[in-house]
Amino acid sequence: GLRLMQPFPRSSSSSFAHPWLPTQGRRLALLTFAAAPCCDGLYDPVHHIASARIYGNIDAYAYYFVDLLVGTPPQRVSVIADTGSGVTAFPCKSCRHCGKHIDPAFDFSGSSTAKWIPCGGGCPATS
Repeated sequence: GLRLMQPFPRSSSSSFAHPWLPTQGRRLALLTFAAAPCCDGLYDPVHHIASARIYGNIDAYAYYFVDLLVGTPPQRVSVIADTGSGVTAFPCKSCRHCGKHIDPAFDFSGSSTAKWIPCGGGCPATS
C-alpha cells in the first residue's frame, strides 16, 4: 500500500515554504504520496516529497482520486484519496472481486520491481 502523508504545516504562522506554494501560509489541498505522481505532479528532491493532482468532487462523487505510476515499467493506477486511512490500495489483475475501476487492474507479473508485502506485525503500513 501507499502511505498518505501531510508534509505541509497546519498552522498559518509557519515559516515552512516550498517553491510551489502560491503564498506562504496559505493552506493547500495537496495530497502527497510516497510514489511517483504522473499527472502534473511536483517533486521536492530536498525533502523527498511528491505531490499529485487530485480529481473528483467531494459533493458530486463523495471522493477524490489521484493517478499514480506504479512499478517498472510504470503502470497508471487511480486510487481514492482516503484521508481517514494510512493505507491506500489499488486492485491487481488477479483480483476477482475488486469492482470496476477507471484504469485496468495492476498487472503484478508485468512489473520487474513489484513485490508483495505481507500483512501482519512486520507490515510497514501499520507501524
